[in-house]
Amino acid sequence: MSPLEKAPASGILAPDDSVGGVGWTVREAAHLLGRAQFGYTPDELNRAASHGLNATVERLLAPQPESAEFLQAESALRETALATGEINDLKIWWLYRMWSSANPLVEKVALFWHNHFATSNAKVQSVVQMLAQNDRIRARGLADFKQLLHEMSRDTAMLVWLDGNAN
Repeated sequence: MSPLEKAPASGILAPDDSVGGVGWTVREAAHLLGRAQFGYTPDELNRAASHGLNATVERLLAPQPESAEFLQAESALRETALATGEINDLKIWWLYRMWSSANPLVEKVALFWHNHFATSNAKVQSVVQMLAQNDRIRARGLADFKQLLHEMSRDTAMLVWLDGNAN
């Protein structure tokens, strides 16, 4: 039986944050952070190790407020991408979000679903549509898959990618 099968209904693991009968370690914290976000600082690793598995998972899943600096830079990069219509500017915006957001799991999951619902600006030819798709995936990525799938079936970039006007 896996640790998740033994988990109490109120939390992910037992109150002692054991994993397979072994205590929560810095190595396990590093593994979780490496899987759930795009890198981590020594302070983030120490916080995860000291707070335990349950608290770390709950923090990763709970929406965190973004800093004023992040919001200002993110907005400027987003507006630049929209103003220039250059896909590379949109890529810079998203890379900034991946590295700097207070919600790295959201970005990691958005990248996962972006790879699953594969589209490309090479065919779509619209930064506006690619950005709207990215926003849609980000908003629904950690939610109900059925709802995400329904929305992606009506997404303009996806319809262009799949030649929806010819079907």
